[in-house]
Amino acid sequence: VVTPWDSWHHWAFIYDAVEEEVKIYMDDQVILLEDEVTYNPSFQGLLSLGNSQLAGKMHELRIWEDVRSYGEVVSNMSITLTGNEPGLYGYWMMDEGTGDQSLDHASGRHATVNAGWSLDPGGYSWEFDGSSYLTINSTNILADKETDFSIEFCFKGNGAGATQTLVSNGLGDGTDDTTDPNSVIVVEAQSDGTIHVLS
Repeated sequence: VVTPWDSWHHWAFIYDAVEEEVKIYMDDQVILLEDEVTYNPSFQGLLSLGNSQLAGKMHELRIWEDVRSYGEVVSNMSITLTGNEPGLYGYWMMDEGTGDQSLDHASGRHATVNAGWSLDPGGYSWEFDGSSYLTINSTNILADKETDFSIEFCFKGNGAGATQTLVSNGLGDGTDDTTDPNSVIVVEAQSDGTIHVLS
C-alpha cells in the first residue's frame, strides 16, 4: 500500500480471538485481512507508544476490548467519542495542548507523554520525534491469544527519515524477529509512503 505519508490517516488494528483473524484498516481501506493466525500477541502492564521507530503526530488513541467491525471503524473514525461506549477500554484524545499528560476519557488511565505538542489546523496532537514516547501505566492492560482487542489512532508521519513502526506486539524498535509466525506482527511505514506488514 502506498499513501501520502505526510497526511493524516486513521489506523485500526484488530485481533479477533474466536476467528483467529488480524485485520488492519487505514481510513476506509483494508490493508490486511489474515485468518488462521497462529502468533500469540500479548502485553500486560506498561503500554508504550513511540520511541526510536516513530516520528510524526498522533491523536485520538482508542483501545477496545472487542472486535470493531469495518462499519464501526469507518463510521466513527472522524467523530469524537463520549468515552462511555460499550467495549471502550481507553480513550486518549490527545487534545490538551499543554503539560505532559494525555487524559483517558474512558477509564481514567491517564498517559504520561514524553513528547511535544503540535497545533495543526484541525486541533492539537502529540508530536513524536523518534526518541519521544507515551506510556500508559496499568496492570489491567492485557491482550493475549484468547482476548479480542482493537487499537485505533490517527497518525501523520513527518515524511522523512528511517522506517517507522506504527504497531508491533514485539519491541517495535526494528529488531523484532518476524520470521517466526508465533512471534510478532509488525506494521512499518517507509518514508516513501510504502506500508509493510511483517509477520
